[in-house]
Amino acid sequence: MVDGVAASHGRLDILFNNAGVAFFAPIEAVDADHYESQFSINVRGLIETTQHALPHLKKQGGVIINNASVVGDDPIPNGSVYSATKAAVIALGSSWAKELAQHKIRVNTVSPGPIETPIFGKTGMSEADINEMAAGILQSVPLARFGQPEEVASLVSFLASAAASYVTGAQFKIDGGMAA
Repeated sequence: MVDGVAASHGRLDILFNNAGVAFFAPIEAVDADHYESQFSINVRGLIETTQHALPHLKKQGGVIINNASVVGDDPIPNGSVYSATKAAVIALGSSWAKELAQHKIRVNTVSPGPIETPIFGKTGMSEADINEMAAGILQSVPLARFGQPEEVASLVSFLASAAASYVTGAQFKIDGGMAA
């Protein structure tokens, strides 16, 4: 995929690591599949994609933006493994910012709060449980609504642009004020 994009456009300037899954279970119910499936996609996939992109980005510099979550800093009950994967993503972004600066590659992390996306339907939870969870989440959001994907996209676009040319190693929470 990475080589195809670089070949098609003649270069690769921006990598947005945005794949992720979320499964919830109390610690007593966490098994190897629960752990492996989330770490495989949320962490290993991000690392491997970045490794494939680096030869292209190192040619002229570029931007890497990792998508984490507010739960990486503020873990949630029954989400210990998911929260741990997002904490790993945050740590990777901070480390890579220091490591890759010499190649003129900026690395930042976006940590959304509750965003209205299809991920909730992929958690394995019933619709009633999802609705109950959503209602509970909204109580902790000062703006009293879920964010929209376009709002995250605007932040990512800024971080990918020349307007953010002096920004690296930062984490941006886009969470309707949850972390306030």
